[in-house]
Amino acid sequence: MQPRALVSTLVPAILLVAYVLFADTGDWGTRVFVTGSLTMWVLRNRYDHTRNGPLAETRIDITEKLVLLAAAMGVMVLPWVTIFWPWPPQWVAPASPATAIAGAIIFLIADLLFWRSHADLGRQWSPTLEIKQDHALITRGVYRWVRHPMYAAMWLMAIAQALLLPHWAGALSGLIGFGAVYVTRINREEAMMRDLFGRAWDEYVRRTGRLMPRWRGSA
Repeated sequence: MQPRALVSTLVPAILLVAYVLFADTGDWGTRVFVTGSLTMWVLRNRYDHTRNGPLAETRIDITEKLVLLAAAMGVMVLPWVTIFWPWPPQWVAPASPATAIAGAIIFLIADLLFWRSHADLGRQWSPTLEIKQDHALITRGVYRWVRHPMYAAMWLMAIAQALLLPHWAGALSGLIGFGAVYVTRINREEAMMRDLFGRAWDEYVRRTGRLMPRWRGSA
């Protein structure tokens, strides 16, 4: 097993054990977040090998690196820091049962969409703005209706995080961190696809939505 794959496998297991032993206060919102977050981590690890392959072009710059760091802090680091060290206590407000149930449903949808997006995208997936030598326009599965279902899954995850975590900083960090990625990247990514696929991309855009299906007759 490659070192990166080994780390990606061990970290979720270590976090789960540490949470159960040292940080589980009985709050169901946090329990749901831990379950959904680690599930998403395992799913990403399962498909991590698909990122490999020769590249034809990369558009990674300092802005891309900074927003990816912000996303990592907001989605993976700060939430777990607040789970283990919920300080200051004045910022802690556990989710109500109704809010926890709503967050659980949203996180379940996010995990399912995240899995399906990876499965349908296959070897074309990359965590950054890259074009592979054999890059193809994927229009099957969920990509038949939505151009960026993985982004949609991440937005749902960030919303669920905001509903579930009791610490305000951990709850809101996902929306802020992933929001930074989405706002700075989405137009650049679509421009890259248009440069690569030309008319085929424009036709694909006309029949699909960015994050939700385009209803028949909508602009």
